[in-house]
Amino acid sequence: MKKTTLRSIADATGVSKTTVSFVLNNKGPQMNISPAVIKRIEQYARDHNYYPDPTAQSLRTGKSNVLLALLEDINSTLASYIESYAYSKGYIVIFCSHGNDNTRAQDLLHQFDKHHIAGYIIVPTVGLQEAVQQLITNQKPVVFCDRYFPELALPYVVVNNEEAMKKATLSLLDDGSMSCAYIGIESTQTQMAARKKGFEQARLKYRNNTYFFETDIFFNNDSKEQLHQFLKEQINVDILAFATGYLVVEALNYLFKTHPNRLKELKIVTFDDAKWFDFMPVKILSIQQPIEQMAHHCVLKVLELIENKETTIVDSTVLKTTAILKGGFY
Repeated sequence: MKKTTLRSIADATGVSKTTVSFVLNNKGPQMNISPAVIKRIEQYARDHNYYPDPTAQSLRTGKSNVLLALLEDINSTLASYIESYAYSKGYIVIFCSHGNDNTRAQDLLHQFDKHHIAGYIIVPTVGLQEAVQQLITNQKPVVFCDRYFPELALPYVVVNNEEAMKKATLSLLDDGSMSCAYIGIESTQTQMAARKKGFEQARLKYRNNTYFFETDIFFNNDSKEQLHQFLKEQINVDILAFATGYLVVEALNYLFKTHPNRLKELKIVTFDDAKWFDFMPVKILSIQQPIEQMAHHCVLKVLELIENKETTIVDSTVLKTTAILKGGFY
């Protein structure tokens, strides 16, 4: 099949190549092209699966409608919402995932540095400051998502991690629980530090017996074994507070196999949610993040930076979480 080009569309619709270009670049009304001609050109382009090359467009116009989202995991609800909202605003998104690997994150940013990227939405890894600073130096719009670097004056969109963990933990401690344990990630990431701080503030109110376990961010097999040992040693605690959802999965898997009778007495608070929490025999207070709102604000902020051509405006958003009690069916 012959490739569809601007010239072939022009010939087929009886207009000039320039007119086709104006229409497909959304400049038809601006150039006083009639609605009937615009409709005819757009319909022909759709019927023949023709879409303008965004790279070619940016080279020609000096503008780009391409965003880059560097996330921890692209197979996430966050990615889906970012793509949907950006598309509604006329932008397409290139997604990359780093899996908390800083070397990989740096390489990905360097790979796209020479491309015509209009703006960046970044869930940063520990140690990514230098690579982000280079984007700032190159006057690239950047918005942090989920976590941020306090030393870099860039807008970010996060949730109320500290307040949420404090309130959720207090709600479980208020019923007279005598001991609690915090299971988190050993990391300087702002969201992890805030969640731990919130837990510490909650337990200070009652000064209960408190235990801490923090694992490596990559959570390998050795880390899992260490978590199992910690749970074995602290098997009689009343409350387990988790910094993130995948730690809950591993902990419950271990407890189901080794101490199933403890589950009906145990109370859990954790960030993030999973559908199967509803069917757990253990009570789980799930701190749910407003993922759709996070995506909306990230796209909105990066587009504001693009339009205002300001890359260091400190305009941050802290969104509220929702704590929902799940499980407890024994």
